Amino acid sequence: MVDTNLDRKALKEAYEVIIRLSNEDYKKIPSKIIKGIKENMDDGYEFEYEELENSMMPETRLILATIYTKYLASLEEKSVIRQMIETEKSEKYYKNKAVNKLDNNANDVVVQSLALMQVSPKLGFFDKIIIKIKNIFNRG
Repeated sequence: MVDTNLDRKALKEAYEVIIRLSNEDYKKIPSKIIKGIKENMDDGYEFEYEELENSMMPETRLILATIYTKYLASLEEKSVIRQMIETEKSEKYYKNKAVNKLDNNANDVVVQSLALMQVSPKLGFFDKIIIKIKNIFNRG
């Protein structure tokens, strides 16, 4: 059962798109899926179907993408979609890993800089910058 009003509106938008599919594509979607959408959608929600493409809710796009991927896409399209999802997952993983590594490196540089400032206050500004740059290259 769908709980939120927003989700119910998204189901209504998705239903309106589904009923406008070609008969061939419509038959590929299991009737229990269409029935579930119809039973849980917000019947009172009114919108202009012609403007739906520009104003479609993200939840509607997700519903339609899921239906397309599971029931309408060819095997080749499904393979491409899976590959895109895996690529996106790995990019997010490596991006997060890189950000964490940068955060750790930044913390190390700050600690070393503070230690350097306390140990040798006689060093000039340029000397300190050169030491920091050397530390960065030594870690890389």
